[in-house]
Amino acid sequence: MTVSQLIIRLVFLTAPLWLNDFYKFYLPKEADVLSEVLDVIIYVCWQTSIIYFAYQANWFDFSSIGLKNIDWRSEFKSGCIYLLLVLLIYLFLSAIVHYGEELLSGKTPPSGHPEPPKWNIYLVHLHLVYISLTAGFFEEFIYRGIIINQLEKKMTGKFRIVIVSSLIFVLIHWSLSYTIWVLSFLLGLLWAYLYLREKRMFALIFSHAVFDYLSFSGVLENFLYLFGITAI
Repeated sequence: MTVSQLIIRLVFLTAPLWLNDFYKFYLPKEADVLSEVLDVIIYVCWQTSIIYFAYQANWFDFSSIGLKNIDWRSEFKSGCIYLLLVLLIYLFLSAIVHYGEELLSGKTPPSGHPEPPKWNIYLVHLHLVYISLTAGFFEEFIYRGIIINQLEKKMTGKFRIVIVSSLIFVLIHWSLSYTIWVLSFLLGLLWAYLYLREKRMFALIFSHAVFDYLSFSGVLENFLYLFGITAI
């Protein structure tokens, strides 16, 4: 595989997410239902078709990305450990950003994530479960599984692969705040390293999805508030 072929494949694999937020700038704030429909079409349907195409094109197989002969108990234990590491990075970065910005500007930094729709509380949590599960599944499957598999075919050295895959992961969060860029890079480093080391895809998906839910639902924000820290 040539460098140009690798770049074309990477653009193809990442297109749904780095294009995903463009349309949101043109939607009225009250168009929550339309936003959800477009999200399903772009985020779920498009990425599912990409996974199918990549599989048919022999860009990966389920064994090579850790999704065959799964030991579910071991995966769950590893997922809990991964989640703990993710939470430690998140809490540490939140503290650094909070006190750093407060010291430099005298202002409390804003939260990096957009507000959830103002629906019935049960619908809101259903929405949060949906975006957490889809983000955890698709982002780990594509950005750790398939993309790292492609990088390994052309690049040598795990360190370089981890760095490049993490930068790609930052790219898909371009529309969010700079604190989310930093967090995405750090978590991208962690997840890429763990993937290359252990190839436990379910554990990665579990840790990613649970972390996203805790973050989006405000659980982590409320926890940090107890210590006077603003969540990123």
